[in-house]
Amino acid sequence: MAKKCTITVTGSTAVMSGDFPVSFVRQLTSYPVQGAHFSPAYKAGRWDGRKHLFNLKRSSMPAGLVSSVVKELRKLDPKMRVMVVDEREDSVPSVGARGLDLRGNLEGKFGKGCYDYQMLAAEAGIEKKRGIFKIATNGGKSAIMGAMINHLTIPTLVVVPGVDLLYQLSRSLEEFLGVSEGDLGCIGDGNFSIGEWVTVAVADSLANRLADGSLDEHKDRWQMVFVDECHTAGAETLYAAMDALPAYYRFGMSGTPLDRSDGGTLRLIAQTGEIIYEVRNKLLVERGISVQPLVKLMKVSDPVIPRERDGSKLKYAEVEDEGVVNNLHLNTRIAEAAIRFVEEGKQCVILINKLQQGHNILDLLQKLGCPAGTFTHGKLKSEERKEALDKFVGGEYRYLIGSRILDQGIDVDCIDVIFFAGGGKAVIPTLQRSGRGLRSGRGRTEVILVDIANICHPFLASHSKKRLKTYKDEECFIISVLDESPNAT
Repeated sequence: MAKKCTITVTGSTAVMSGDFPVSFVRQLTSYPVQGAHFSPAYKAGRWDGRKHLFNLKRSSMPAGLVSSVVKELRKLDPKMRVMVVDEREDSVPSVGARGLDLRGNLEGKFGKGCYDYQMLAAEAGIEKKRGIFKIATNGGKSAIMGAMINHLTIPTLVVVPGVDLLYQLSRSLEEFLGVSEGDLGCIGDGNFSIGEWVTVAVADSLANRLADGSLDEHKDRWQMVFVDECHTAGAETLYAAMDALPAYYRFGMSGTPLDRSDGGTLRLIAQTGEIIYEVRNKLLVERGISVQPLVKLMKVSDPVIPRERDGSKLKYAEVEDEGVVNNLHLNTRIAEAAIRFVEEGKQCVILINKLQQGHNILDLLQKLGCPAGTFTHGKLKSEERKEALDKFVGGEYRYLIGSRILDQGIDVDCIDVIFFAGGGKAVIPTLQRSGRGLRSGRGRTEVILVDIANICHPFLASHSKKRLKTYKDEECFIISVLDESPNAT
């Protein structure tokens, strides 16, 4: 007799019953914990080194994992009868309530800036009701959100990773939805107001408010939740916050949603479901929505850093400090190249990973006679960061040095050159950062991305190769290797 398994979905949780391989499902809904091998419990064999999202006592798991579990169970045993019972209430209003119809037309003020693929993405969200939008930077995630909110007219929460995006996205939604300034609720940066229709919240502020109980009377009202830049949503605090929200419609939005290696990918899918729509950089470049990215690799081989010193292998932190952060040769090359670009009338963003490197490059730029710029980072107040960005957008600053605070939130069309000064190997920051300059505008047709082909040490060379592979995988980045000046053709 064929095995039977029923998965009953209520709220954000799914309960399994019947005859199913518990150990298989438990392994499927888990991920390895970084550094687990150092744990005494792991060494003693009392822990498998994995974080499990399947609750053995309740036979339950996050609802977002249902589709993948069903798929894998059927692969494991094609004869198994797996039935999903979704007991969540569907509160969809009448179709076309505020202008979006499923033929792809949107009337009114919002329609002026809506591309066809954004309409198709919105339609996919309305149909699927939960999942991830994989939208390349500059693809218009806020437009897709706006179209869905505009259509469904249900109380909606939009979660953002930081204060800069809090204000930027609030302004965009106010315009898209045709509401007056202040009509949207705002949680974060000292603000706490609940909008009748839409509330935008900083993730940490939302988590804190849910934890202290100040959102108890509001959390059930939100029927739709968007997590913008959801590749940041793997953190335990946001995972717990999402778990506390019973919203039926649940969506993540990011250009790089599934590229985390720390378990964040599985936690994200657990709360939203899998990818339901994708827009790649290649499409945006071909359509002229994004400018053509030109990657110019600046070779750096000085100083040569040994693999070992005093009989011990160098740790990555030591290599990064010597070969990147405090590498006078590298930082001088970047500063000199930035000055040449500024003299040509271009505006430059210099992206770093460590604060000290930002200070080093700023000091070099000022000593070399290029004072028209600044260094903005997360230790500054939001008003100070906004002032710096406003001066850059207005042309008063010709260069802007930024730490990871610039990985999300920059939405301007004045960036001509981006320097990737800090290195690193991860896919997410590479693509997020390259997207900062792709917005078309001011007659620009291209953006120059100066990356460092750093061969000072095998660690750095390996990371450079991984970033290069990321560019190649996008299939629309034109790549060239330079010996000296990134201005060379």
